[in-house]
Amino acid sequence: MINRMIPWGLTRMEPYPNVGTEAAEFVGLDPRTQVAIYQDALGRPVEMGKHSTHKAVETGTRTNPGDGASPNTQDQDHDQRSEADQAQN
Repeated sequence: MINRMIPWGLTRMEPYPNVGTEAAEFVGLDPRTQVAIYQDALGRPVEMGKHSTHKAVETGTRTNPGDGASPNTQDQDHDQRSEADQAQN
């Protein structure tokens, strides 16, 4: 017998809402903030969504083990992290 149950997550899904599209007539750069600006044909600001930038950072460390170890022995390690700025309004 085949189990034809619907997964719980699919029972909670709904269709995406309809979204109107707005085209920008003018794209420029705000001289004060250096952020892109978008305006419609009447010069009103057009919201193009919030974006942020992400940067991966990796740092390496190397240490000498100290007394009693071979002079050519080193302990190496690295650290990885991600940095992100906040999306601007």
